[in-house]
Amino acid sequence: MTITVLLCHRTGIAWGDNLFVGTGNNILVSGDDAMYLNSQRRLLPFRGQFSYSNVAFELAGKVIESLSDESYFDFIQKHDQTARLITCIKAGDDWFSGPSAGMRSCVRDLLKLYSAFLLGFNDQLNSGTTSTEGIPLKQGPQLLTAKIPLDQPSRNKTSYGLGWVRVQTPGRMSQIGLNQDPVPQMLLVGKGVPSQLLIFHQGSLPGVLAANILLPETETAIVVTSNSLALNDVPDWVVQLILKEVIDVPKDQRNDYIHLAEVSRAKSLEWYPRPSIVISLEGGKLYWLLQGLETERFSLQHYEHDTFTWLQPRNELSRRGRWVGGDQGSEFWKVEFKTSQEETIERLSWLHDNGVPAVEYHNE
Repeated sequence: MTITVLLCHRTGIAWGDNLFVGTGNNILVSGDDAMYLNSQRRLLPFRGQFSYSNVAFELAGKVIESLSDESYFDFIQKHDQTARLITCIKAGDDWFSGPSAGMRSCVRDLLKLYSAFLLGFNDQLNSGTTSTEGIPLKQGPQLLTAKIPLDQPSRNKTSYGLGWVRVQTPGRMSQIGLNQDPVPQMLLVGKGVPSQLLIFHQGSLPGVLAANILLPETETAIVVTSNSLALNDVPDWVVQLILKEVIDVPKDQRNDYIHLAEVSRAKSLEWYPRPSIVISLEGGKLYWLLQGLETERFSLQHYEHDTFTWLQPRNELSRRGRWVGGDQGSEFWKVEFKTSQEETIERLSWLHDNGVPAVEYHNE
């Protein structure tokens, strides 16, 4: 295990956040509970595939403590020149999650930081050095050099460095954010203009979303932050919207981010479809089909009034592989049709489980 493996997410270990990020960004694991780090299961081959995990950055924080012989926060306060402007939030108050998410910042400070970072990166890349006079940020090229491929197959290179995603335009973004689930096939950014290197990252915590893009060629930084957890990754769409203006993408090559926002929002609001029941009349007999499946076809026999039963002899139900047990009361086998004021069938009522109200299915 090396620092590079940790910071470019090649460990293959599980995500882990859902177990230590609680309500209101409270951290549920203490700083002394290092065994939590050791308990994470490996999901992918070690050094073989990209597997994003903030737990890896927690391990990097432990390395800082070991080498400096002081706590992570004492080290940050001593060496970080922006410490007076950036204060800790709940993510990291008790150490854990500090290295991955335990600082508060603002657009003004981040633009200063990224401006210095881009100046240092370009200077160090051109000079072959690891530092730049007047800039405390060192080894910029090492941080932004590709360490593992992402989003394959792709025409242009997409990869991950140490804490940053690299995209050679035209290429796809959003690999670290929340929009890749509702919109799995992302559109290319940077079409119709000369290709260039684009560096970006996204962040998310309860009530917080952010997206940043760095353009080393023009030393341009785009920072978008939000103070809510929306129905989609709004900063991701906004930062791409600004990007197309910054690099002057031709109008006929621009992505419709309003449409993408609507699609991703609608996906987040989707409900799983309710079970459906198909009623058919064949040869003078009524049948019902759960979910419309032929394997679930049962004849309906009149019971009383507008109620029918689909109960069959036990041997017949067993022969068909249907569960038969004491948890299925008499009401389970009854189906009641309900009519409108015009005396037309408009609803079907079925009590599918003990102790719950009957579910009504409306005629479609």
